[in-house]
Amino acid sequence: MSYDYKFVGGQNNEFVFETDYSVVYLIQFKDSNYLFSLENVHISEQVFEFVIEVAYKPTTEKIPLDPKIETTVALIFKDFFERNENRVIVYICESADNKQLQRMKKFDIWFNKYHDVSLLKIDEILEDSNKNKFPISLILKNNHPHLHQIIDAFIALTRLGEK
Repeated sequence: MSYDYKFVGGQNNEFVFETDYSVVYLIQFKDSNYLFSLENVHISEQVFEFVIEVAYKPTTEKIPLDPKIETTVALIFKDFFERNENRVIVYICESADNKQLQRMKKFDIWFNKYHDVSLLKIDEILEDSNKNKFPISLILKNNHPHLHQIIDAFIALTRLGEK
């Protein structure tokens, strides 16, 4: 079971849905062509950062576990790729509250549960100058025409902090 969702579009390729608990989620695929130093501009234009955001929550209490959320997010992911199969998604776990590892674990569980064999996911860790670690994932179709070039650019991105 899943929630009905709506493609809002806009600059951030937004999808929205509301849960049974009246929590409204905004799923965004933000243009992130600046992330990779890809020589081919056309490829860079297909790079998006995946963002899950609680847009509205009617209470300050913790949001209850809701398996329909993960199913809905999986359907939105599929929908996003169906709109253009050459898209590339980067997921950087938000770290303001220091729960980035828990977010990555949850995302990995979702991804593996609903895994589409046509998708390839590569995980790495970004490290900033203060030695803070940020999980990051690259997700793209395993038959992407520029697969190796994109993977090389992703690996290069994650190695920047090592210099």
